[in-house]
Amino acid sequence: MEWSYTSNTMGTFMGVLFIRTVMFSVAPLQCPSHPDGSQSVLKYPSVMCGSGEHATMKVIGLMILCCVALPFYIFSVHIVHKAPTASREDSEFLVRYKFMFSRYRDDCYYFNAVFLSFNLLFAATPAIVPADQPVVANLTMLILCLVNLVIQIRIWPWKVQDLNFLCTNILLMMAIILAAGMGGLQSAPAIGGAVDTVIMAASGIQVAGIFLVIAKHVGPMIYYRGKAPPAALESLSAHLAGDFHGLVGLLSKLNVPDHEATFKQWSQYDLHSFAKIVGFIDTETQANGLGSSSLSERRGSRRISTASSGSRKSQSRRVTARNVGSTPAAAAPTAVYANDVSI
Repeated sequence: MEWSYTSNTMGTFMGVLFIRTVMFSVAPLQCPSHPDGSQSVLKYPSVMCGSGEHATMKVIGLMILCCVALPFYIFSVHIVHKAPTASREDSEFLVRYKFMFSRYRDDCYYFNAVFLSFNLLFAATPAIVPADQPVVANLTMLILCLVNLVIQIRIWPWKVQDLNFLCTNILLMMAIILAAGMGGLQSAPAIGGAVDTVIMAASGIQVAGIFLVIAKHVGPMIYYRGKAPPAALESLSAHLAGDFHGLVGLLSKLNVPDHEATFKQWSQYDLHSFAKIVGFIDTETQANGLGSSSLSERRGSRRISTASSGSRKSQSRRVTARNVGSTPAAAAPTAVYANDVSI
């Protein structure tokens, strides 16, 4: 069993359940008062606050909060804090904690800590603020939403652009729902009134945004059976061809020491990822009859080429990138790429 992949799976599972775990843990702490002076748990009205059953619920809730939710939150913040250094020293770091970083841009790697902090505070607010002060609780959650909305718009952290728009839409509509809800706290609004209409409209926009994003990304995957649409693939290929040709022309003007100086600034994860790309390009170059490079002669191979050709057999190749320079004289890149990188 690969521990890095197992750790990532467990972390993903905990991340999905985090906010629900916090809400479940603090539920016994919400005890609104009744007109006769008694108090009961808001989520479980039949349980009277102060009873033996309530005491048991509080103990279980606090144990889950202190032993599951808070440790996961503290651990996640710690991992985010040490990520810039650890990702350079440990090649498996970004594999092990992919659930924290893969969704966000590289320069916004810290956003997972922001996201978890918002979820923790938002879920715990009803328990922190007295249940008899719903206006204060509502206002606190509204402020949290607005702060998170400003951060979201300011840094635009998600790699997928549609997720940025979706997250912005959800936070904005949530803020509108909370603001509208405050208007109906003092007196129960009539069904179909202005407050009810605003809340229903904002909720509908939230749901519509989610379904639009799902339809946009999942629909084509189902229609094309997981493959990219031909037109989109051709357009992407044309753009990549021009960009790659220009980049190769620019890099060809540099010497091996120049490349070496650049590679020394990269993390191990980036170096290994680049080594895979170099091995892939070298394999495809040979498969298309363009000849073998000095890189091919110095390494074994175990890679299946994806180049389209009906006359040749699939080649099994092992990618062991040892040097990306054009001559064997550069010793430093050999040391950097000394580890085998298997795809």
